[in-house]
Amino acid sequence: MRILRRIKVVLTDFDGVLVDSYSCLPEIYREIGKMAGVPLSRLEQFVERAIEYEDIEDARKNYDHRKWWPRLFREFAIDVNENIINNLADLFWRMRKKRSTIIRGAKEFLEFITRQGIKVIVLAGNDGKRGLKKLRVESSPLAKFFEEIIIVGDDVEDRPSAVIDISRRYGVAFGEILFIDDKPDPINEIHDACPNISTVKVNYRGILKRSWQGNCRADINVDNLKELLALILNQKDS
Repeated sequence: MRILRRIKVVLTDFDGVLVDSYSCLPEIYREIGKMAGVPLSRLEQFVERAIEYEDIEDARKNYDHRKWWPRLFREFAIDVNENIINNLADLFWRMRKKRSTIIRGAKEFLEFITRQGIKVIVLAGNDGKRGLKKLRVESSPLAKFFEEIIIVGDDVEDRPSAVIDISRRYGVAFGEILFIDDKPDPINEIHDACPNISTVKVNYRGILKRSWQGNCRADINVDNLKELLALILNQKDS
């Protein structure tokens, strides 16, 4: 755990690490289904199927609902044109942004490390539409803690290239960077491409499952950032 003592930059994911934007999905899909004309007798079935689709497409890294929602609606004999799909997709993200909640310990963790002079940079995947994720992160109450926000697929091609650029621009070695995510794939990607970076996996448990499965080679595993903060504080006292 001594690796935490030398950190100068923290790179953190957003959803599943800092905010819970998943628990609200059933209620959002309930409203989307009503607006699209799903019969009340089939509404709960629609919600269940929508969450299943969401899980599958998230694992495929297909975050653009406009690409797969037509299939979902056809299963319920709902004919929606492109304009309706676009409007519903915009509404989906507005509701998801509004109903996201800060995960336990996230604010306290960010307050502490920024007081230590450690830079916090959000490094997260996109939301399927250019610029959407950055706007969502910027509107968060936590945004005041972020040095910058970098979106994979919008601002950079992949996470390793973003890390290399951050290392150069901030004048920090890989060993002075801490990378935090809740999914195995980004953590393993960083381990393979950027040796000496310390990684933390937040063991987020939500209604979606597929993207969170599989082997993860994180250096540290915690259930939330409150646990990580406790580890850091214990190091300071030892």
